[in-house]
Amino acid sequence: MLDSLTETNNQSLLNENPIELCPINDHGQIRATCFLLIFALSMVGNCLLVYALVCLEDLRRVSNIFFLCLASFDILVTLTLPFWAVDHLHHWVFGIAGCQLLIGAFFVGQHGGLMLLTAMTLDRFCTVVLKGRHTALSRQRLLCARIVCTATWVISIAACLREALNSRTVETEDGVYLCEYGEVGELEESVGYYMQIIFLFLLPFVIIVFCYSCILRTVMSVPNMRGRQPTVVLMLCIVTAFFTCWGPYNLVLYLLSLDISDCETQKYISLAHHICQILAYSHCCINPVLYMLRPRFRTILCRLVCCSVPASQPISLSHMSHNAVGMHDGPNPSTMCVEMMLMEQ
Repeated sequence: MLDSLTETNNQSLLNENPIELCPINDHGQIRATCFLLIFALSMVGNCLLVYALVCLEDLRRVSNIFFLCLASFDILVTLTLPFWAVDHLHHWVFGIAGCQLLIGAFFVGQHGGLMLLTAMTLDRFCTVVLKGRHTALSRQRLLCARIVCTATWVISIAACLREALNSRTVETEDGVYLCEYGEVGELEESVGYYMQIIFLFLLPFVIIVFCYSCILRTVMSVPNMRGRQPTVVLMLCIVTAFFTCWGPYNLVLYLLSLDISDCETQKYISLAHHICQILAYSHCCINPVLYMLRPRFRTILCRLVCCSVPASQPISLSHMSHNAVGMHDGPNPSTMCVEMMLMEQ
């Protein structure tokens, strides 16, 4: 997340090593392989999620609008991973324009996803906890959701312009190029680092923890709120996954920014950084998996994968009976799929 603020000694954005004098294993091949695997899984999952939301789901639902925007941010981060993999395996070969574009895209996707998660949490807080107190606002939830998603894109792009424009390529003594964040003063670097930690991690974390504490207390205490539990649990899982993946990475980046002279300690921190980096980037794959916890999305997947019933055609008992009559040698995949959907409904 904040690699650019820990860059020293003319090293790549994704190849930070604390001090050149201490020999540290970069694990470049392992990290590149993991990046490519994450890229493949994330693109399949998120593209399937986007297709389901756009073509098969109702985008007049506020939660679907948010999930679509969140998937878009995940895809944006995912698209940068093959380039970082090439950087690990060889060196930076995409020029200064590619360096600026990819660093900007990475930060936009990562910061935008966090801002959107915070907005989703506040929306759920207003809907569940403040229900009845904001009737006028609840009537305009769909419009507000669209405005929030648009604003999230605009704000995240504006906030990441500085990181993108200050990025550059540097030629080393070996004649290879590195993509790194531009040089800034020590005070400016420290201020920028702590502002991002506070406003793009700690503050959203406090807001989300407070809101979900109130939401869970309300849902569990009010009987007629129990029907909202699946959506609340899904969003809580998404938020928990985000902080589980990105929290350790931010902690390690903070440790990397410290002036640690002991070589063995540096090696352990560097290894932890590589592991946490892979964990953080794997977050792109998690949201589609969590979204599959919704029975309706499993139904949509079943229609896409194993059903002959068109996605837009309503499912009925008569349709299932008609398919059942046509079975001969074994179970009909379409009938089995319909039975699964009826059981879920």
